[in-house]
Formats: sequence, structure tokens, C-alpha cells
Amino acid sequence: MDLSKPIDLNIHAEDGADEVLEVLKPYLV
Repeated sequence: MDLSKPIDLNIHAEDGADEVLEVLKPYLV
């Protein structure tokens, strides 16, 4: 159970990072 939690968090973190990057693209450029 405890091992599955970090994995899920990592997946969500990666998805969240992609979304954040897409939102920040206009500002970074």
C-alpha cells in the first residue's frame, strides 16, 4: 500500500509538471 502511493504521486507530479509547462510556455517565450 505504502509503495503504491509514491508511484501515484510521481505520476501525478509528472502530469502536473507538463500542464504547468504548457501554461508557462507563453511567459517563457
